[in-house]
Amino acid sequence: MQDFLRVCRRFFGYAFFFSLFVNILQLTFSIYMLQVYDKVLTSFSLSTLAVITVAAVICLVVMALLEWIRSRLLVRAGIEFDHMLGETVLRENLLSAASPSSGARRENQGSLRDVQILRNFLGGNAVFAFFDVPWMPIYFILIFILHPMLGMVAVAGGILVFILGFATERLTRRRLENATRLNAHASAFTGAAARNASIVRSMGMVGNISARWRRLNDVVIRLQTRASRSAGLIHAVSKALRVGLQVAIYAVGAYLTVTHASTAGVMIAASIVMGRALAPIDQAMATYRQSLEAREAYRRLDALLSRPAEPPPMELPDPVGELTVEGLYFAAGDRQIIKNISFRMPAGQSLAIIGPSAAGKSTLCKLLLN
Repeated sequence: MQDFLRVCRRFFGYAFFFSLFVNILQLTFSIYMLQVYDKVLTSFSLSTLAVITVAAVICLVVMALLEWIRSRLLVRAGIEFDHMLGETVLRENLLSAASPSSGARRENQGSLRDVQILRNFLGGNAVFAFFDVPWMPIYFILIFILHPMLGMVAVAGGILVFILGFATERLTRRRLENATRLNAHASAFTGAAARNASIVRSMGMVGNISARWRRLNDVVIRLQTRASRSAGLIHAVSKALRVGLQVAIYAVGAYLTVTHASTAGVMIAASIVMGRALAPIDQAMATYRQSLEAREAYRRLDALLSRPAEPPPMELPDPVGELTVEGLYFAAGDRQIIKNISFRMPAGQSLAIIGPSAAGKSTLCKLLLN
C-alpha cells in the first residue's frame, strides 16, 4: 500500500493544490453579494453591476474547470490504484484459498471488493471533504476581515460543529466497525454454504444454516440501528445548530448595521462565507460511513499485502509415477492436523486413505498436490 501511495502522491498533491484555488473561488458569490449591496444598490450604477457580474461569471467558470480537473485527478488515482493492486490482490486471494487451511475464516482478509471500495471512494464526493477541510481558515480569516465580532461567531460555530462531528465518530465508529465485520462474516458464511449446497441439503442443514445467518444478521441490524440512532440524533442537533448559527450571525450583523459599525452587504457576505466554511465538516459527517468503509478496506488490503512473500518453489525431478512421503507434518494455527505421515506408493498401485470426518484426509491430498 505504501508503494501505491508513493506512485499516486502526485495525483493527491495536484488535487490538494487545486483545492486551494477552488476554495478561494468559492468566495465569488459572497464577494459578489457584498459588492451588490454596498456598491450597486447605493450608487445605482449599472456599469458597476455589469463589471462585477462578468467577473463573477468568469470566476465561476474557472472554478467549475478546476473542480472538474480535481475530480479527474482523483478518478485517475482510483484507476491507478485498481491497476496496481487488482491483479496482486486476486493472486493473493487465490493462493490463500488454495492453501490447505482454506477452510479457516477469512472474512477479514482483503479482497477485490476492498479494491473497488477504495476506487469508488477516490472517485466519489466523500473524499473532497478531506481536501477542503485544510482550507477552512481562509473563510474564517475573511469573516474576521469583514468584522471581528462576526468572525468570533463563525469560529464559535465551527468549534461546535467540529465537536458534534467528533462525538458522531466516537459514538458510531466502534458499532459500525463491528457491524461491518459481522456482515462480512455472514457473507462468507452464506457463500460457503452456497458452494456446498448439495452437502448442506443432503445433511438436512438448510434450517440450521438459515437460523445461524438470521442470528448474525440480527446482530448486524441491531448494531447499525444503534449507530444510526446516535448519528441521527447528532445530525438533527447539528442541523438545528446550523440554523441557529445563521440566526446568530444575522443578529450580530444586523446589530452592527444598525449601530453603523458595518453594512448590510457585510452581514449577507459573512453569512454566506460561514455556510461555506462549515460545509466540509457537514460533508464529512454526511459521508462518514463511506469514509469508515474505505479506511477498513485500506486496513485489510494493507494487512494482506504486508504478509511475507512465499518462498520460491522447490525444484523437483520429472515425475515417474511413484509417490513417497516422509515425516509429513501440517498445522493450521494452533491445531495440528497432519502428524508424522510417511508412506511409499510405487507406480501402478493404489492407496486408500480412510478416517473419520475432519481427520485430515482432504488436507493430506492438498498437501500432496501443493
